[in-house]
Amino acid sequence: EKFYYHRALLAVRSGRAARRTLRWQHFDEAGDYCPCCHNEFDWMSTARSRKQRPLSMTNCRACGLVVCISCASTRQAIPELGMVDPSRICDRCAWGGRHEGDAESLASLCQAFAGAAEKCSNSADAKH
Repeated sequence: EKFYYHRALLAVRSGRAARRTLRWQHFDEAGDYCPCCHNEFDWMSTARSRKQRPLSMTNCRACGLVVCISCASTRQAIPELGMVDPSRICDRCAWGGRHEGDAESLASLCQAFAGAAEKCSNSADAKH
């Protein structure tokens, strides 16, 4: 009982101390395709109806975009938004690519892979 009260107080305090706010995209504005995987939102659903569609969607708590449930399986605390408990974030945000700077984050990801490949080839050359 005390634990839940304490968690609630922490959540209120962090919410008031949040350094930025976030506008969540409405489900009506989302279109037909997930911005992460580019599949239809209800691609995994056996019942494809307008009533069923929102069950396949969620908002990323880090960027606010509507994504499919499959692309928002990661949970992470976001202290700059006042979220101390782990919350759903989309795969793009989980991999470090906020939607505004995707080109930069993809470039850094490619550089990381290139660096890892170079290390592997150097260690393979050293063994021979």
